[in-house]
Amino acid sequence: MSKRNYGAIMPHWASKMTLRIDLAAFSAAIYARQQMAHNDSLPKPAAELLERIEREFQGVPRPRITKHVARGLDDEWFLSDERGAELAKLDPEHDWHEVSDEDVQKFNEYFSFSDEEGWRFYLPAYMSYYLRNYSDRYMNPVQFAYRYSPERLALLTPAQKRCVEEFVALSESE
Repeated sequence: MSKRNYGAIMPHWASKMTLRIDLAAFSAAIYARQQMAHNDSLPKPAAELLERIEREFQGVPRPRITKHVARGLDDEWFLSDERGAELAKLDPEHDWHEVSDEDVQKFNEYFSFSDEEGWRFYLPAYMSYYLRNYSDRYMNPVQFAYRYSPERLALLTPAQKRCVEEFVALSESE
């Protein structure tokens, strides 16, 4: 196979460069673009809150207690380290944008069996889902969890806490 000489089009040093993509940032950008089109049909407070959630929860680290680990704690009450690791492997997301709408619907009990790290990671995914599906926002798991375990917001920044409080207020509004 012959080498092509790109001459002035591509400098000689460029052929040795490798392309590195930050997958979390890339998926966040794709998610944000998809939501921009949808946000036009939402009430203004919901659309604005979605934008703030996107900004305030950027770069939140993956928790130790993932969705399947929380379900395991619900079902089994005690998990060995090995069992916890086995269940955590079932949750591929490393960025909250990767949490599917289907999983939000399927894991309603998550906040009852999680910790502060888990709340910080999964809250934006759940709040975003219920804001995008605005008519389903009543009696959602975030609202319930916030009412009964507000101490689990300890790791959130003041701006993140405001997002949760505004979300709960919107959930309770007519």
